[in-house]
Amino acid sequence: MSSETKQKAWATSISAIIAIIFNKRSKTPSLYGWIILLIFFLLFLTWRRSENRGKKDEASIEINPKFFPLRNVHQDQIPFLHLEEKINPRYGPANPKQFPVNLIHQPKMNCQKMAQFVIILVFSPPEHTGHRKAIRSSWGQALHFRQVKGLTKVNWKVIFVMGMSNNRFERDVAQESKSYSDILQAEFNDSPYEGTRKLMTAFNYLSDNLKEACSTKFILKLDDNIFLNMPSIIPWLYNKWGDKPKNLYVGKRLRKDRPIRLSSHPKYVSKEDFEPNIFPDMIEEPVFLLSTDTLLKLVLASKRVVPIRPDDAYLGLLAKEAKIKPIHNDHFQMIRNIEGACHHLKMFFIFNIFPSQHLSIFRKLKSVRQSKECQDAELVDRESINKIEGF
Repeated sequence: MSSETKQKAWATSISAIIAIIFNKRSKTPSLYGWIILLIFFLLFLTWRRSENRGKKDEASIEINPKFFPLRNVHQDQIPFLHLEEKINPRYGPANPKQFPVNLIHQPKMNCQKMAQFVIILVFSPPEHTGHRKAIRSSWGQALHFRQVKGLTKVNWKVIFVMGMSNNRFERDVAQESKSYSDILQAEFNDSPYEGTRKLMTAFNYLSDNLKEACSTKFILKLDDNIFLNMPSIIPWLYNKWGDKPKNLYVGKRLRKDRPIRLSSHPKYVSKEDFEPNIFPDMIEEPVFLLSTDTLLKLVLASKRVVPIRPDDAYLGLLAKEAKIKPIHNDHFQMIRNIEGACHHLKMFFIFNIFPSQHLSIFRKLKSVRQSKECQDAELVDRESINKIEGF
C-alpha cells in the first residue's frame, strides 16, 4: 500500500469516528468520543513519524554491490553493523606492521627433482589438523591424479601457511612438518585477523626460495575449507593464460570498497596508514591467482606500502603500486557445496566444506571420471589437454 493511499485511509477512518462519536440529537461530542478521537490522533502522528524516518534512512544509506556486509557499508552510515564483529580478546588486535617475523617451520621445494607448475598457498590454523590431512589425501597431491588425462606430467606443491597456537597443536604441527615438509609457520599469534602477516610471510618465503629450476608459473592462494578441482583448473590455466603468464592478479574483483575506521573492529584502518575513503580495486578474499612475476613485483612494492589489516585490501594497494590491474573471472565466485557430481566436475572451487568432504568429493569425482557417468558435461578444453600432455 502506498503512502498516499494510507493517508486517505487514515482520513476516512477519522471522519467515520467523528460521525459516530457526535450525538446526532444534541450535535455535541461526548467525553468518550473525545478520548477515542485523541487516541487515534496520537496513533496517526506516530505512524507519520515512522514514515518520515524510513524515507530519511533510505536516502542516507548507500550500499555498494559487494559481498561481505561488514565490508559493504561505511561505518559512519550504519555503525550498528560493526557491533557484530569486535576484536576477540582471545586473539588481540592484528599487528601487520610487525614484519618480517621469524620462521619456525619451512617447507622443502625439491625443484631439482620435480618442477612445480603451481604453488598453492593454503591458510590453515595450527588446530586444523583434519583439514590438512584431508587435503594431503585428496587434491593436494599430484600423484593422486597420474591416471587423469591432462595431469600425468603436471606437478603442484601445497604449502600450509600459519602462525602459532597453543603448545598441544604446536607439537602436532612440528610432527607434520617433519613428515610432509609442507608447513610454513611464522612466529606470530595465528588468528583470523592476521591475514596480512600470513600473506607477506608466504610471499617473502617464495620470493627467496623459488628458483628457476622450480619452473613455477602460477601462485594460487586459498583457505583450508576450500576444495580444488585440479582436473578442471590445470587445463584452464594452460588454455587461458598459456605457458608464460605475465602480470596476473585474478579472482573475484571488488571495486570501491571502503576502509573501516572503527578502532575496535578487527579490520580497522587508520587515516595515518591509508588516508583515502575508498580502496583501489582489489581481488576479494579468500581466493586469488597470481603469476610468478606478479608475486615478485608485489614483494618489491611491499617495501614502499604501509601494511594494513585487511589482507585483500593490502594486496590491492601493492598491485596498484606495482601497476598491476586486478582481473575479474567468474570461476572465482563463492559457490558452496552443491548436489550432483556432474556439477562438481565443472567447478574450480567448492567453499565452506568440512575435512571429511575433501575426501568424499575427491572420491566421488574420481569414481565419476572413471565410470564416464557425466559424458554429456563439457569438462575441459581438449586442446588444452593435448598441450599439457606434450608439456
